[in-house]
Amino acid sequence: MIFNLDIYDKRGTYHNRPPAVSFDVKELVRNHISSMPPQESHYSRSTSSKLYLSSELCVERMYDLFKKIHHYIKCSCSLYRDIFRSEFKLRFGPPRPDSCSYCDEIYIHLVATETDDEQKRISAQSTLHHRKAETAYEVLHEDVVMSKSNTTYVVLCTDMQQVLFCPTLHHSPMFYQSQFSAYNQCVHNMGTVKPYMFVWNESVAKCGSSEIPSCILKYIELHFEPLKVGEIRKLVVWSDRCIAQNNNWWCIAL
Repeated sequence: MIFNLDIYDKRGTYHNRPPAVSFDVKELVRNHISSMPPQESHYSRSTSSKLYLSSELCVERMYDLFKKIHHYIKCSCSLYRDIFRSEFKLRFGPPRPDSCSYCDEIYIHLVATETDDEQKRISAQSTLHHRKAETAYEVLHEDVVMSKSNTTYVVLCTDMQQVLFCPTLHHSPMFYQSQFSAYNQCVHNMGTVKPYMFVWNESVAKCGSSEIPSCILKYIELHFEPLKVGEIRKLVVWSDRCIAQNNNWWCIAL
């Protein structure tokens, strides 16, 4: 018996009618999704490529915006959602889970290792790293207790809060426009348990090694009198190790 190898199954194929959804409609959906300005993670941008859309958006709202522009186009919300999920690596809302890059690196090596000895070595590094973090928190707790009982022992915790985009409006044209970045530097006095916020936008200044020490210096000038003769006051400042903002010579020279 001889078989014809050129014969193949043609079920489900057709040439007498166009596809249910044209390629032009799909391209309009792609262009509309791409027109939304994404945001990078504030802390993990060097280790993560994830992009985030405004927290005011969702797939259904994006589809409503699409229909307002292309009301004559026949496109369902399910099609819009399928293109968004399959072709775009976007998420909604602010990037909240900002993890330690060193912890992520250790976890990746631990998952990829194939030998027991290498796994034990990486686990030991992870344990040592977490012990250092726990030790730092214990020292911070001791400083907080000291600052509450001794007014000459001042402990400040400072941190750059998440970048906010302004103005915060909900009408549809705002989703297609770039907004101003607003910065908020928090200085928290652990002795008095009172925070103080320094807020500015990108048209005033950036958020680098000059601006952050300026906020700390301004807080000190506003809340503390100059030392008198024979008076001693100790200042302890706690912050993260962000090189561009805190962990630099400008802040140390303060």
